[in-house]
Amino acid sequence: MRDEKYLRDYAERYDDENNSPFVEPDENVLKAVSLPTVEECQRVMNFDTRNDENGANAGKRRDESAGRGAKNGLMVSAPPATNRGLVKYQSDEFPDGWGGYDGGVEASINGEWEAARFVDFCQRLDAKKEVSENNDVEGAFLEFGGFVWKVRAQGARNGYFVYKWVLESHGVKVYIHSNPKGEIPPIRVRFGFECLARTDLFEAFDTLKDCLKCVGFTWESESLSRVDMQVLVPVALRDFVDAMKNRVVTRCRGKVDIHCNLTTLDVETVCFKSGSMELCIYDKRAQVLQSDALYFTTFCNHVIRASEMPEYLTRVEFRFRRDALRRYGITSLDDLKKSQRALVQVAGSD
Repeated sequence: MRDEKYLRDYAERYDDENNSPFVEPDENVLKAVSLPTVEECQRVMNFDTRNDENGANAGKRRDESAGRGAKNGLMVSAPPATNRGLVKYQSDEFPDGWGGYDGGVEASINGEWEAARFVDFCQRLDAKKEVSENNDVEGAFLEFGGFVWKVRAQGARNGYFVYKWVLESHGVKVYIHSNPKGEIPPIRVRFGFECLARTDLFEAFDTLKDCLKCVGFTWESESLSRVDMQVLVPVALRDFVDAMKNRVVTRCRGKVDIHCNLTTLDVETVCFKSGSMELCIYDKRAQVLQSDALYFTTFCNHVIRASEMPEYLTRVEFRFRRDALRRYGITSLDDLKKSQRALVQVAGSD
């Protein structure tokens, strides 16, 4: 396992090696966010101090003692447990799904196709894609590796490369290139909420590896391009807004986006963004209650493990893109597994 010191030392060496007078400085070497700048942003959030012309409060009045995290001292004494081992304290009070990767993980897969089997597989994909283009929903499904996959009518572009076939199953989206030569990754994959809310990320990768083996693909390595790591806490988002009036600790030094509900005048999302990383803190309860039936049911059954939503539920989510992962020496799934605990500690305190 890698500790915080390992990641910080690796990042320092990475920055030194990439420090060039001919390259514009990036977010890692720019000066930290100054407090006055953050205070200016806070003005947008202070709805609870604004009064209308009749002197009535523009937002809902709240009991100062409610939803502030004072109850049971949750903000300081009992961060939620996780089935991924990402937090320092473990407790039976919180279900395993309250921490993990269900925001999504994306990766390029490198390897080799067995020539004859790849030709056969391409023919099957072409047939299903043609059926899908003709809006034949039932005929667009393909079985392999023990799962049923829907073949989309359209391919997709990812970076410089265009993938001819896109397959979906159980919250997993697989992009397959028709002619993967040179530097072209033969396969791209995105694990989404429907998959990672119910399945351990590392088990999901192993399962996909076995699926692709069934159609003649030998998986050699993977390169992570995006990792979303999250934890849920049963406190109001206002607690975080109030705390940020004093200080903000984050490596995201680009922009701050603040989203408010114009009906309730509540702040629902605060997102700090930079080129390679985001820190997003938002009202998960509000988001889930506005979601479709499938998302709502999956969330209740597999994440909070309860039929009723908590009164307050805030999600803290780190979104790492390829450049940020590379800076901390994280390329493969094994790198992530060794670094996951230290990564969130460094990102939240460095």
